Parts: sequence; structure tokens; C-alpha cells
Amino acid sequence: MRWNFLLDFNYDEIELISKILNFKIINKKDAFENKIITEKNFSEKLKTVNNMLNAEKLGQIVETKEYLFFFGKYDKKILKWKEVFKFLNSMRKEMIYLFLLISSKKFNIMRFGQKIWGSNENRTTLKSDLRSVLNGLDIDYKKYMSADEPAELIKLKINKFEKVRQEYVKNILLKRWERVYNGIASKPEIIEMEMLQEELGIKNLYYIYEVLEEFFNKYGRMNSKGERYDFFTYLILNFKNEKINCRKRVTSSGVRMKEEDNFRLLNELLGKISVSEEIKIYSYFKFKLYKYLLKREKANNEIMYGSYEIEDYRVAEDILRENIEKYQGEKEIEWNNKEVEKIRVVMVYDLENTEISKNIENLRKISEFMDIIGVYRFDNFKKEYSDLSDIAKEDYFDYILIVSNDEIQNTVINYSEKPISFLKLNDKESNGKKKSRFKKNAEFYNNLKIMDNMMKEYGKMHNKEYN
Repeated sequence: MRWNFLLDFNYDEIELISKILNFKIINKKDAFENKIITEKNFSEKLKTVNNMLNAEKLGQIVETKEYLFFFGKYDKKILKWKEVFKFLNSMRKEMIYLFLLISSKKFNIMRFGQKIWGSNENRTTLKSDLRSVLNGLDIDYKKYMSADEPAELIKLKINKFEKVRQEYVKNILLKRWERVYNGIASKPEIIEMEMLQEELGIKNLYYIYEVLEEFFNKYGRMNSKGERYDFFTYLILNFKNEKINCRKRVTSSGVRMKEEDNFRLLNELLGKISVSEEIKIYSYFKFKLYKYLLKREKANNEIMYGSYEIEDYRVAEDILRENIEKYQGEKEIEWNNKEVEKIRVVMVYDLENTEISKNIENLRKISEFMDIIGVYRFDNFKKEYSDLSDIAKEDYFDYILIVSNDEIQNTVINYSEKPISFLKLNDKESNGKKKSRFKKNAEFYNNLKIMDNMMKEYGKMHNKEYN
């Protein structure tokens, strides 16, 4: 592979290129809003990327005033970004903060530098990064470096430490883990996941993830990536925590739970992890994990949809589909009279019942802009799509619309030629406060308009490309 020239690209630039190749359509306003990458510099580097893509006969990235498009297939074999790229300041600080949250040890600048650069030449840079992260936590650098128990110092400075740690690690896993697992990650991502394993004392994160996915498929009570990764995160953060995974008296209600089929299923999973990781998993922790699952299940099963009372997770999909079909049927004459041009999409949802219930009015209004010809659960769509013939895949739909309330973009690997748009449901402000219903609905509607325009522009550019 003749890719030495890619060494001039930094991590965020490679990340953006990967997103373009994966999703086929990217809004430039969103891509450059963080100011880490400048539009002018990136436009210059696109020439290099397109030369590489052309050499491999993979298609081209097309730039317009507002968008970045890719007309071609994402190739796993070719597009493994494993060369040595620059570690941006933001990525280094992310890893340092992650270390502080999960490790009982003191941050070792020399060892960390060796991991990143293979040398200790940039100790001053890392020292500055560590100072910056500690300052953000209101911790004096010298005090941290001289502390006998640095982890306790971190805990004292972070309000609701366990909650913050859980959420941060979960989001890092959502962004990085499946890219590493599927062999398409960049070196920084690989190093970050290696560090996570090492600091948590995990022997084989790959195996834990695999048996956990097998469990979820059998359990059938968690629809979304967010919920699954919540559990995944809680498990790996705590199964080697002696204060949580410990020998402790089990209540009579816990004893009764032992007889439940789903507990037996969970117990089987934990038995496999126990053998693989060579650690005893005590009954107290097992019941803690099981109650965690039951709490989530209860919250979702109590949701009401009009005259429906949910008794099974699978009903949610039927209700969502029924609402969309009913709404499209009611509006069809109105749209026909206006001669509304609508693109054909399959809607793939990554939502639990609670989120479907809260957002059902908005979700069905997606059809005001797009012709929704199918509704699928995220985990089911891949199987359904792979069962279609090549002709059916070509004619069935034009775009894939993924709806979720979590940042799951990096868990999506798109080997088809179909473009994907991602629509996030967000009912909270950046400060954690709940958005007003009016603001939430207005933002949702505006995001739909932007997405619709982008998809239509892609269609025009695609026709130009192949005509």
C-alpha cells in the first residue's frame, strides 16, 4: 500500500475522511464547526485523498459549497488507517482524562509518551497536556504528582464521580470500540482502547464484547446501542472492583431471582467471563447486574402509546410503523395535490420504548419530508438488508436514515453504496437541563429540513457523476 503521504494528515482529518467515505454525505457546517479542521486546508488535502481513491478505483469525494459527497464503496481491506498519524492535542487530553477516571495509578508521562510516539522526546508536551486537564479539575499539578492516592484526589474533585465516569467511558466506547473491534481504527483509537483494557485489568475485551452481544440477542429486552453500551460499560468498570464484586449476603428476593430464565442467561454469560478473565464473580454482583437489567426493562414496559400498553419490546416497532403508515395515509392526498417530491428512505431506529413514546409525534412527521418505505430496528436492519438481492438493494430505497438518542455514528460501518444520514433526538441542553417541548420540536423540524436538502443535493450530484 503506497500511503506514506498520509502521514501529513492529523487524526481529526483522517476521522472526517473516514466519515465521508462511510456515510457518503456530510454537512460542511457540522464538519468544521469545532474549528480544529479548517475548510481551506481540508479542501487542499482532498486532492491527495482523491488521488489515492482514484488509484484504488474506489470513486471520488466531491465538494460543493455546503456538502461533501462520496460516490463509491467503503472498502475494509484498503481503508484501514493504521499508519502513524499525528496525535492532536484534543485526542491526547481525552486519553489523559480517561486515564484519570479509570486508573488507580498515577499518570506516567514517560510510559504514556512511549505508547503514543514510541519515544520520550515529547515529555514537555505531555506534561503540559496533563497540567491542562488537571487545571480543568481544579487540581494542582504538584499536589497530584506527590499524592499517595491520586485516584482519591480525582474522585473528590469530580461531583457525582461514578455517574460522570460511567457516562464518559460509555461515550468513548461508542466512538472508538467497534472501529477497533472491526479492524478499521486509527492508531490513536487502538492505543486508547489498549490503555482502557490495561488500566481496568481486562485480559480480553474482545471476548467480553462478543459474549455480551450474544447475551443481548438472546435476552431480547434492549433495543438500543446506548442501553447496551450502558450495561457493557458498567460491567467492565466494576467486575474487578472488589468493593462491588464482593462476597456479600444475598437477600431472599435475590434467591428467588435465581430461578428466572433471564437470570440463568445472565449467569451463563458471567460464567464465560469469569473463566476468560480468571476472576471470581460473586452472587452479590450478579444480582446487582440483573437488577440493573430489570430496572431498564420495567421503565420501558410501563410506557403507554395511546390505547396500547406495552408488554413486549417488539410491539414498539409495530406501533412506530403503524403510526408512520397511518400518518402517511392521512397526508397522501395533500402531498399529491402539492406534487411534493420526496426521497425514498428506510428508517432505522436505535431507540428504547421510552424514547419512541416521547418522540412519536415527531418521528411520524419525518414522512412530511421523506417517503418512509420501511421501519427497522437497528440490530435487525443489517440482516434484513443482506437478505435482499442486489437488484432489490438498488431499487428498494435511496437513503438510510438512522434515528437515535446516542452518538452511535462510529458503530455504523457502511459497506453499501447507499448514503446514510444520522438524526439525533436530543431533549437536553449542553448544561444538562431539559429543553422545552417547543425548542425540541423546532430543532427536530429544522434538522429534518437540512437533512432533506442534503439528500436531494446528493441525488443531483450522483446523477451528474454517473450520467
